[in-house]
Amino acid sequence: MAAVTITQWSGPGLLSCIKSTDAAPIDLIANSLKLMLVKSTFNFTPDLQYVDNAADDASDPSFCECDFTNYVGGFEGAGRKAATVTSLLYDATDNRLELVIQNETWSAAGGTTDNDIGAILLIKEGTDDTDSQAIGCIALNNVFSTNGGDAVLDIDDGDGCLRLSLPES
Repeated sequence: MAAVTITQWSGPGLLSCIKSTDAAPIDLIANSLKLMLVKSTFNFTPDLQYVDNAADDASDPSFCECDFTNYVGGFEGAGRKAATVTSLLYDATDNRLELVIQNETWSAAGGTTDNDIGAILLIKEGTDDTDSQAIGCIALNNVFSTNGGDAVLDIDDGDGCLRLSLPES
C-alpha cells in the first residue's frame, strides 16, 4: 500500500475523544486502539459510531471486514492490529491536528482467499463489536488487492494519517 494521508473522522467517535458520552471516553494516546481492514465495498459515513451497526450492508464495518487468508477478523481477531500512536501534534501552519500511528504489516495477506482492501478503520474495541467505537477511516488512494504478499500500511510521518482541520479564528 502506498503512503496514506486521507482523513475521514467518525463524528460520534471524535465526540468521544473530546468529552465523555454514554460510552467510555477515548484517549487517542492512552487507549488501546486497533486497525481494522475493510473491503472496497465499505461505504464510510461520518455518523458511523460502532463497528457492528447491525445493518449487514456496505455501511456496516463488521459486515465488510476483510476475510483474506491469514487475516482473522471479528471482535478481538488477530487481523486487527494494535495502532501505536507515535504522535498527536498541532500543525499551526495548516491549522490542524495530526495523528501519526506506527507503520503496520499484515504478513502473507491472501493467496488462497483474496480481498480488495478499500480502507482501514481506527477503532477502540469494547466488550464486543456492537459497542466497539469507530474513530476514523483511512481511505486508501487506490484499492489494495491481496495476493499472498505482505500488506504494508505506510503512514506519512510528516502529515499524519488522520487530520482534523480546525476553523480559522
